[in-house]
Amino acid sequence: MNGKMTDDEIAIFSALIQWFEYDAILFYNLSKTDCSNEIFERWLAFYNVMRNTPKETRKELFVFLKQNINEFKEVKVENKDYSIVEKLANECKRKGFTKVKVLSLLSKFACACRPEVFVPIDSINQMGLQKIIKKEGWGGFRNNNYQEFMELVNRYKKYRYEDIMKFYEHYEYSYQILTDDSYYSVDEKENKIPAYKMPKEIFCMRFIDKRLMLEGAEDKISNEIKFYCKRVNKI
Repeated sequence: MNGKMTDDEIAIFSALIQWFEYDAILFYNLSKTDCSNEIFERWLAFYNVMRNTPKETRKELFVFLKQNINEFKEVKVENKDYSIVEKLANECKRKGFTKVKVLSLLSKFACACRPEVFVPIDSINQMGLQKIIKKEGWGGFRNNNYQEFMELVNRYKKYRYEDIMKFYEHYEYSYQILTDDSYYSVDEKENKIPAYKMPKEIFCMRFIDKRLMLEGAEDKISNEIKFYCKRVNKI
């Protein structure tokens, strides 16, 4: 790939590569009620949410999250109520599973269960969304208010949806990795497994997540996206 990539292109490739190398298999396993503690630990490490989850209460936290998986799975794409994330984040703190209210962790777990519905919230994504809504004149939202955050995420989704679907059609055709059953990834035991397809609604929300990261990173590009850019340059 030659020339400087646009922010949209960086977000696209970051979302695609992360999906096929990490997210698809982790999300698939994590959202099952019989998911192992090992998978949960890998997910915590990869998404950098271990620091507020004491090791001594981590198993209890995971049991609690698994007990509530269906609450996330029942949320529809057209949903407008995201209170489940705030509710369970408060419960985790009240029960002593976490040191503080872990809104970022719960939003990431929600995303793992329903990636076509939820976008994770953290300081970088919030900063990115603030920049976007200020530019577009869409008002604002309270810091760490997931309901208001997602309402504006969905406004941005509606605003960019036509563009995002064009991206999806283009890369689905050009790289095939969105729909080609012959594409394989490798699990932790080095076994080849079929890649999980990336439906367009998941592509849409993962693109938005990466786009917010790009807007919110103070140096314009986060370490995570730098990593994926290096991978993209080899495609």
